[in-house]
Amino acid sequence: MDDNGDDPDPLPARPAPTSRPPHGLVRGATGARPGQATALKPASRRESFFWHARLSARFLVLTILFVMIAEILIFVPSAANYRLNWLRDHVESGELASLVVQAAAEQAVTSDLAMELLETAGVVSVAIKREGVREFVLGAQVAQPVQLLEDLREHNAIKAILDMFGALAAPPGRMIRAINSPRFAPVEFVEIVVSEAGLKADLLQYSIRILWLSLIIASVTGSLMYLTLVQEVASPMRRIAAAIAKFEAAPQDVGSIMTPSARKDEIGQTERALARMQEQIRQAFAQRERLAQLGAAVAKISHDLRNSLAAAQIVTDNLSASEDPKVRVAAPRLQRAIERALNMAAATLSYGRTEERMPDLQPFDLLAGAEEAAAEAFAAHPRVIWRNDVDPSLLARADREHAHRIFVNIMRNAAQALEAVAEGQGRPQVTARAARLGDYIIIEFVDNGPGIPERVRERLFTPFVASQKKGGSGLGLAIARELARAMGGDVTLERTSSAGTVIGVKLRVADVDVGGSNTADVPLGYS
Repeated sequence: MDDNGDDPDPLPARPAPTSRPPHGLVRGATGARPGQATALKPASRRESFFWHARLSARFLVLTILFVMIAEILIFVPSAANYRLNWLRDHVESGELASLVVQAAAEQAVTSDLAMELLETAGVVSVAIKREGVREFVLGAQVAQPVQLLEDLREHNAIKAILDMFGALAAPPGRMIRAINSPRFAPVEFVEIVVSEAGLKADLLQYSIRILWLSLIIASVTGSLMYLTLVQEVASPMRRIAAAIAKFEAAPQDVGSIMTPSARKDEIGQTERALARMQEQIRQAFAQRERLAQLGAAVAKISHDLRNSLAAAQIVTDNLSASEDPKVRVAAPRLQRAIERALNMAAATLSYGRTEERMPDLQPFDLLAGAEEAAAEAFAAHPRVIWRNDVDPSLLARADREHAHRIFVNIMRNAAQALEAVAEGQGRPQVTARAARLGDYIIIEFVDNGPGIPERVRERLFTPFVASQKKGGSGLGLAIARELARAMGGDVTLERTSSAGTVIGVKLRVADVDVGGSNTADVPLGYS
C-alpha cells in the first residue's frame, strides 16, 4: 500500500508492453478526418492541366477542397474524443485486472499471471483508491518517470484537442498516468500508467482510415457535382456562348437569334434576355440599313432640289422688286423659306439624318418667332385657328433657324392631327403660350385634337415610328427634340387625352435686359 493522498506519486511499474490491447477493450470514436495536404495532390495535378480552361474543372477541384476542409473540421474533435476513449478503455481494462487480483486475495498471484493481466489490459501498472488510501495492485517500477497526467474525470475540449496533437507528436517512450472513476469496483478511482506509443500507433491508424474515407467522399461528391455542373450549367453556358458567337458573325440574320429553352431558372432567364437583346439589335441594324438607304436617296434628291430652289430664289428676288404691296409683303417670307430649304438640302448626311450645324445662340423673340412659324405651318391647313398667347417680354437664348424648325414641326404635326376633327365638332385650334421657370422658358403648343394613341406615346420622338398620318415620315417631333437638345433645351409630351394634346418646348432664358421694347436689340427683320 501507498500513502493516502489523492494526488499520489507515480506508481512503480514494469517496462511498457509492446503489444496493443486486444480487440474489444478499445472503443473507437467516429467521424474523424485527416489533413488536406495529401488529399489535394491528385486535384493539383488536374488543376495544372485545365484549371483556367473549364469552369466545371474548377468546380471539381474546389468541391474536393471544400469537402476536405469540412472533413478536417470534423476530424480534429473526433480524434480528440478517440484519444479520450482509448484511455478510458485502458483504465477500464486495468480495473478488470485489479478485480481479478482482489478476487484472489487469499491466494498469491504469480508473476506470470500478473504479467499476463497487464499485457491483456495493455497497461504498465494499476492502482486503486479505497477508503482514502491508494493501493498498488499490479505493476513494477517504471524505467523513467511519468511525464503526463490525464484525469479523465474532468473534461476540457480545448485541452483534449491540444493533447491529441501532442499524442501524434509524442517522443518515444513517454508514459501517461490516467485516472478515472471506477465502473465495476467499489473504489474512489482507478489509476493506470500506460505507454503512449500504443496510443500514438492507434491514433495514426485511425487518421489514415479517415484520410482514405475523406478522399473517397470528396472524390464521389466532387464527381457528382462535376457531372451536375456540366449538365445544368456548363453545357447551357456553352450553348449561350455559341449563340453569341453565331449572332456576332451575322447579326442581321434571323436564324442567328438564339431559341430559348423552357427552363425557368437563371439560365432560362438569361437565354430569354439574350434572345430579346439579339432581336432588338437585329432590328436596330435593319433600321440603320434603312436609314443608310434613305440617306443615299436624300443626298441624290438634295442635289436636284438645290438647283430647283436656286431658280426659285431668283424668282423671289424679282418679286421683292414688285410694286404690288401684297407681293412685297409676302416676298420676304417666301425668300426666307427658300433659304432655309437650301440650307437643309446642303446639309444632308448619310444614314438618312441631317448633320445639323452648331447652333448660334442669340436672343430670340418667342412671340414673333411663333407667329412666323405659324404662317408657314398652317398655310396648307386653313381650317385651323391659330392663337398666339406668348408673352411679348419673353426672350429665349436660341438659334433662330433651329427654333423656327422646332416650332414649324410641332405646329405642322398638330395641324395634321387636327384633320381628324369633323366639321360638326367645332373649329380645330392650336394655341401657343409661354412662361418662365428659373433659367428656362417653357413654350406650350396646345391643340384640341383627338389626342395621341397609347401605343404611339412611348415612341413619339423615335424616327419613322410615331407618324399617325398615312404617308407621314414620323420625323417631325424627332427633329424638333434633337434641335432643342442641341441648344440645351428639350421637347416633351406634357399631356394628352381625348380633349387635346400639349407639347412643351424648353429653351434657355436670354441673358439680356429687355427693359423697353421686346426686340430692341434683336434684329429679327420681321415684316
